[in-house]
Order: sequence, then structure tokens, then C-alpha cells
Amino acid sequence: MNSEQSLLFKFRGLSGGNSISRIGEILLDRKLFFPNKEQLNDPFEGMTTTVYAAGWAGSSLIRAADEEASFLTEAKDRYKILSLSATCFSPLMWAHYGDECRGLCLCFRADDSFSAARPVIYLQEDMGDSCSAVRMDNPEIDLSPMFFRKHLDWQYEKEWRIVERTDKRYFSFNDTDLVAVIFGNKIDPMNKRIIKGMLSDKVKQYSIHIGHQTGKVHLLPDDYRITYDGTGPKFIDTVEGLFDQAVKGIE
Repeated sequence: MNSEQSLLFKFRGLSGGNSISRIGEILLDRKLFFPNKEQLNDPFEGMTTTVYAAGWAGSSLIRAADEEASFLTEAKDRYKILSLSATCFSPLMWAHYGDECRGLCLCFRADDSFSAARPVIYLQEDMGDSCSAVRMDNPEIDLSPMFFRKHLDWQYEKEWRIVERTDKRYFSFNDTDLVAVIFGNKIDPMNKRIIKGMLSDKVKQYSIHIGHQTGKVHLLPDDYRITYDGTGPKFIDTVEGLFDQAVKGIE
């Protein structure tokens, strides 16, 4: 179990014709798409480690051209990467991965199916200067550490990952792992109704509330209605607070 991380989050947009069906795969079939590096959005994915191949002719020419050896590209393609986040409160995450607040965020426990997740390390220097090197004498060498280092520009994602060498198309999880769903404040009402119909009673439902005075992304139970009586809502503003309410049942 990741003792320092109680929940992990997966943002989903709802644009495109098959988006609701993909949400159905997640909620009803309990599986998440498990992409390889070519299906992710970072053009430098897995490039933070320089690999030297023992006895491989032409390696110096490839390095001089600032390219990657074909055997290494093929080896990396055998890995699948499940990207998650340690936060559900980031405006950038809601804008970029939550379909400009028209999508949703799935909240998973970090201590069961997702217990293998590890945090990404963000490089503090130019990537070329901070790359580590390994010698690839054995084609079966574990290349998974390459996928846990990214450029500092991606730091806002607070990303955690599960990386496996596998042919699986999907990452499966247990029905108890999904503890909450957070709806964006601009989600289409029809989409919201469809998604609600897929949720079990055990999955808590929240919506984001944009704090115009504070500049924060707050959470409120989806059925909460602000009364404007001067007391103010009991906003959820931390992952710990969400865990206490969604998992422990502490109001």
C-alpha cells in the first residue's frame, strides 16, 4: 500500500462519439485502457534514460543524430503505462484532462488494485543533462524505470503510474476500488444522468465548485444545494478530506 497516498484519480473527458461507452467500460466492466508510450501525449515519453547496447554496431551514429535505436523503441513498446494523478483539485487537470470541466474525475483507493502505483519524478534540469544511463547487455532488462521520469513542465499533473510489461489492453480493478466520482461543473446534464445510472450506491458522487473568491477548486456532494444563509458550505479541499468522507464516512 502507498502509505503516503490514500486516493488516486483518473480524469476523463466526454467529447467524441464513443466517450460515454468508454465510461461504461470503466464503470460497468471495471477496466481502464492500458496504453503504450505511443498512445500518450508526452513526445519525450520514456526518453529520460540513455541506453548503451553492448556490441551494437552504429550506436555512436544514432547518438550523434540525437535519435533512438530501433531495438530500444521496440523494447519500450512492450510496456503499458497507466497514468493517474495524486490530486483532483488542479484547475489545469480539469481543463486539460477533464474536458474543460465538462468531464469527470474517478477516485480510486490506492491500497488494492492500484497499490503498485509509484510517483513520477520530475527532472529539475534540462532533460539531456539529467538523463541516467544503463547498459543493455540483456534484452530482457527491466526498462520500466524509464517511464517514471518526466520533464519538469509536467509537474502540475502530480502523476502516479502503474507500468507493466504486458500485452493486456486493459487494466482491471475491483468493484471496491472506485469510491467516488466527481463531476465537472460544466458537464452536460444528459451525460451526467447516463453516468449516474451506471454507478452503484456505494460510489459517492461529488461536483466541483469553482471558488470565485478564493481561486480554489472545491468539492461538494452532488446533491448539495447552497442556501446562502451566511454560514458557507462545508467544502472538501484536500485529498485527505475526500478520503475521510468517501471512504471512512466521516462528515
